[in-house]
Amino acid sequence: MRHYAHTIQDQPPEVWEPLEDHLQLVAQYCSGFADAFHAKDFGKVLGMWHDLGKYSKEFQAYLHLENGFEAHLENVATSKRVDHSTAGAQLANRLFGNHPYGRILAYCIAGHHSGLADSMSTSGASGLDQRLTKKIADVCGAPVALQQKPDLPAEPPIALGGDAALVCFQLSFLTRMLFSCLVDADYLATEAFVSPTTAVERKVDLPSLAVLRKKLDQHLQQLSDGKNGTVAEARAEVLNACRDSSSQSRGLYSLTVPTGGGKTLSSLAFGLAHAEIQAMERVIYAIPFTSIVEQTANVFRSVFTDVSDEMILEHHCNTDPDRETPTTRLVTQNWDAPIVVTTNLQLFESLFAARTSSCRKLHNICNSVIILDEVQAIPVDLLQPVLAAIQELVRNYGCTVVLCTATQPAFNRSDDFRIGLTNITEIIPNPSKLFERLKRVQISHIGKQTDEELCRRLATHDQFLCIVNTRAHAAKLFDRLTHGHRPCSSSTLQSEEDMTFSHGLNECDQGEADGLFHLSTLMCGQHRKRVLDTIRQRLR
Repeated sequence: MRHYAHTIQDQPPEVWEPLEDHLQLVAQYCSGFADAFHAKDFGKVLGMWHDLGKYSKEFQAYLHLENGFEAHLENVATSKRVDHSTAGAQLANRLFGNHPYGRILAYCIAGHHSGLADSMSTSGASGLDQRLTKKIADVCGAPVALQQKPDLPAEPPIALGGDAALVCFQLSFLTRMLFSCLVDADYLATEAFVSPTTAVERKVDLPSLAVLRKKLDQHLQQLSDGKNGTVAEARAEVLNACRDSSSQSRGLYSLTVPTGGGKTLSSLAFGLAHAEIQAMERVIYAIPFTSIVEQTANVFRSVFTDVSDEMILEHHCNTDPDRETPTTRLVTQNWDAPIVVTTNLQLFESLFAARTSSCRKLHNICNSVIILDEVQAIPVDLLQPVLAAIQELVRNYGCTVVLCTATQPAFNRSDDFRIGLTNITEIIPNPSKLFERLKRVQISHIGKQTDEELCRRLATHDQFLCIVNTRAHAAKLFDRLTHGHRPCSSSTLQSEEDMTFSHGLNECDQGEADGLFHLSTLMCGQHRKRVLDTIRQRLR
C-alpha cells in the first residue's frame, strides 16, 4: 500500500502527500539548519525518523477514515488519533542503546509535536522513559533501509567542556538546538504542502547585510555632517572603535559607553559589519525593557526607511498590531529576518524552553551577532543559566555576543565568580577616559526629603525630571503638585518600577496637568508614546 503524510480536505488520496516525500523534505531542511553547528548528519536522521509511526496500518487507516474514505484495512480501522512520533524515538533508543545519541534523538523525535518531555514524570504527563516503553502500532510498512542504524560521527558535533556538569548542560543545549531544527523543518515542510499560500507569504526578498551596512553608514554620515564639539567627537570615536573591532574574530565583546555616546547605532554598526565580514546570518538586538525595545526598533526603522518592514522583526508582548504584516507574523515564529529586536525575556526563556513554539527559532540564533543592551539588568538570580547560555552560544554555535551598557557588570570569570564569562574583549580603548569627556551631569546629595519638601523644591524649577521608587509614589507626587505647587514649564515624574511593567493610568487628564506629566509604563504603549511625543515637542 502507499503511505501518506498529509491529506487535503475533500480530495482523494491520489493528491495527498506521500510520506516518503515529506520525510525527504524535512530531512533536507533539518540537516541544512543543523549544519550551522556542524550537525547536519543528525538533522538528516531526525528528519527521516520523525514521522516513522505514519508507516503503521493504524495511522494510514486513520487518515482514510477521517477524510471519508474506506480504509480497506481489515481489523485496523479506527477513528482515534494514532501516536506517530514515538516509533522513531524508540528506534533511536534501540539502535544506539546507552549511547547519548540515542537519548538525544529520542527526545527530539518524541517531542516534535508535544514539546520536549522530562525524562521521568510524576505528574501524570508522559515522560520520555514512559514513551520509550510504550506499546505502539507496528511500523512494518516502513522501508527496511530506513530502520537501519545510521552512520553518525563518532565525536559529537560540539566541543565538550571539562567537568561533568558542564558536559551535561552542553548536551541538553545541543538537544534543544537539534529539536529546534526538526520542529521548524517539520512546520515549513508541512506548510509547503498544506498551505502553499502561507509558504509564499513567508518568502520576501530582503536586502543583504552588506546593503544594510552601507545604508547605516550613509545615515551615520548624515548625522555627523556639520556636528562639532566634545560630544560629537566622542560619538565619532565610539563609532570608529566599533568599526575597527568588527574585523576581529567571533567571540565575546563588551561595549562600555556612557549615556549620550551613540551606543545604539554604533553597536548596530559593529553588528552589521562583523556579520558581513564573518558571513553570519543576522543581528539580534536584545533589551530588558519593552519600552526601550519599541524605541530602538523605531530608531532602526528611521535608518532603513526605503526597505521592507519585514527587514526588522520586532518581537515582544507589546508589538504594535498596526505594523504587522502576514510576513512579519510568520517570521516571528522562527526569526528568519536580518535584524531582530526583542526582549531578554523572549531570547533567554526560549533558550531554556520546552514548547515547540518557543524553541522553533533557536537554530536561527546560531551564526548571529547578539547585542545585549543594558546587560547590567539581567536578574542576579538568573545569572548562572544566562551566562552559561551566552558562553555556549559563543563556544559552539558560531555567535558573537556584545555586552552593551554604560554600567558594565563584573561578568568576567574569577576564583570568586566561577560562573563568569571568559575572554571578553572591550571594544572601547579607554572607557574611563570616554566617561570623563562625556560627563554632562553634576550629582549632589540633598538628603532625605518629605513629600512636601520635595514638591516645594521641584516647584522652583522651570523644568525637572523626578524619578521615585514606586508607581504609587510617583502618582501621589503628581497629584500633590497638580493641586498644590505648580511648575512653570514641562516637567515629568516617573518611577523606577516603570522600567519593567506596562499598563494604563488615566487620572488627572490622562497624566498631564499644566505642563506637568505623569509618565508610567503602567500606561498602554500607544498612550505612553503619545505622552512622550508631547514632552519632546514641548522641549523643542
